[in-house]
Amino acid sequence: GSVDLKPEDFLTSASDNCTLAEVRISQTTVTCEDLGKEINIAIRAVDAAGNVSESTAKLTVRRIENQRVTISGAAQFCQGEKGTLTLNSTASFEVIRWRKNGVEVIGQTGKTLEITESGMYHAVIRYVGGCLSESTDFEVKVNPLPSGEIQVDGNILRAPEGNFTYQWFRNGEKLAAATARILTVDSMGEYSVELTSAAGCKAILKSVTLTVSGLGSNWVKKPLELRLFPNPTSSKIQLQLPVDEVLVISDIEIYSMEGKKVTPLISIVKVSEDQAELNVSFLPSGTYLVWIMGDSQNSYLGKFVVVK
Repeated sequence: GSVDLKPEDFLTSASDNCTLAEVRISQTTVTCEDLGKEINIAIRAVDAAGNVSESTAKLTVRRIENQRVTISGAAQFCQGEKGTLTLNSTASFEVIRWRKNGVEVIGQTGKTLEITESGMYHAVIRYVGGCLSESTDFEVKVNPLPSGEIQVDGNILRAPEGNFTYQWFRNGEKLAAATARILTVDSMGEYSVELTSAAGCKAILKSVTLTVSGLGSNWVKKPLELRLFPNPTSSKIQLQLPVDEVLVISDIEIYSMEGKKVTPLISIVKVSEDQAELNVSFLPSGTYLVWIMGDSQNSYLGKFVVVK
């Protein structure tokens, strides 16, 4: 924090034909306030007879730091996440303030700083018993999340173009093989896509609901109409295939008109090879779609109304 000055630090020689009584220096100490300055130091010599002689030297005060305080942390992360910057040094120091892009980060005087924004960060520090200094600069980049909308064209869904990887979901479940930008759909449901940017930032776009009306013109075979009776109903309804085919209970899916799957709310009991009974008493009033995907691209479609 300070350096004591002595005449010997500046004199190349000092002599007198008689005797030197004293040698004085105009400034005996330099401190942190003198950093970067050029100071005139006057040396005054007095002999035994009182004769005086003066000479002047120039002192430049420069900072010497064996190891400047550095910053470590994540140089980039994704929007919505947080990063932590940490000050490092073998020397003891205290933090006076943090700055982002040269502007003080109010109230932050710790050796770590939690951040959420891009910018150039550094800290003003004071070494114990020493002077103010500044850490090295540390640039942080916050990468944006992917964004956009899913475009619907019949049974074809298109995710936004860009330097992304894609993963599609149906009703919240991952479609393992659906990793292209464009998805051709053959089942009703709620579809969403997760985009991952080159920086590794992920975002799931707002889902779209694909109903039968969006699929009908694109099926390989037009769906056959199911027999549903009584219709409307308040509790139970009979379902019958229109062709001679074995009904498989696990193939039956029921959706609201918004495309939301409500199958878990319904009890289904098979009563014959091609017929089943649906207990829909837990469904609220409204119109519902029954969808069955059979073998060989066969599909069956029906609509019923619940009245309470």
